[in-house]
Amino acid sequence: MKNLLIAALVIFNLSHAWAEESDLPIPGDDGSGPVQPLPEPPAEQPQDPTPWPNPEQPRPPQQPQEPTQPVPRPPSNGGPGVDSDDQFTIGDRALAVLDGMYITGTIAGISRDGKIITVRNEFNGQFSSVKAKYVGVWLNCNNKGHCVGAKGMYEFNRGRNYNPVEIQGVYSNGYMVVREELSGRTYVASTKEVLRATNCDRKTRICKDEMVLTEPVNGAPFFETRVAEVYEGGVYLINALYNGKDIRKNGDLVRQTTCYRSLCVGQQVYMGTIVRAYDNGFFAIQDPYSGNLTLRPYREIR
Repeated sequence: MKNLLIAALVIFNLSHAWAEESDLPIPGDDGSGPVQPLPEPPAEQPQDPTPWPNPEQPRPPQQPQEPTQPVPRPPSNGGPGVDSDDQFTIGDRALAVLDGMYITGTIAGISRDGKIITVRNEFNGQFSSVKAKYVGVWLNCNNKGHCVGAKGMYEFNRGRNYNPVEIQGVYSNGYMVVREELSGRTYVASTKEVLRATNCDRKTRICKDEMVLTEPVNGAPFFETRVAEVYEGGVYLINALYNGKDIRKNGDLVRQTTCYRSLCVGQQVYMGTIVRAYDNGFFAIQDPYSGNLTLRPYREIR
């Protein structure tokens, strides 16, 4: 009987403890439904670094700033490029050959493989796509010694005709832009067609600014003149007999010498004083009274 009483007390205590525990409220359960999450605190607004002078007046809405555009690279002055293919750069001055025509302008585009170059014509603004091997970029000087601003002699008709020119453009594909000194015309010529100016001719040793004697050409008489320019290949630009300029080649000019046979420069002869002597036996003699110069051959004064 005693044991039954103890068991009944234990069962009563356990049932009472379970009832108390089940009656505890669930956090957040107020009978209105599921638990609502707490709202996020408002984000802090950045302070405007520029104070508004009058707080009573509403601040005008701020305009959104446009994204900064990158500044384009200015065109280069020419020469081998550094951005693509180690040869061409967009903006380089260039000369292209297309269907027998010459196009001078600037490089406007380069294909991904570097084989096609787009050139913008400097005269009409048109764009032309040309194979890279037909495009040359601007150079100050080429490997033949032709430089921008230097003088040259344009040779055409297989060396039968010449025009003195000024070099206005040199390009890496072997072409140049030249301007004729006499007519002012501008055109494109190849490197092979333009003789480079030099100080002296290696073969004859005739130099610029030197006095020479011209051989008779087309019925013209002998006359003394000064060499204005010397070009490679034995071509000379001289002062003409009656103003202007004339062109001569090796064999048309006679170089000075100190003595010819028994007569030398500075020697007194019956006609006057020998001022200059030439390799062909002619002498420039100055009259002692008038000071005029006359040309005389050796046979007349020996």
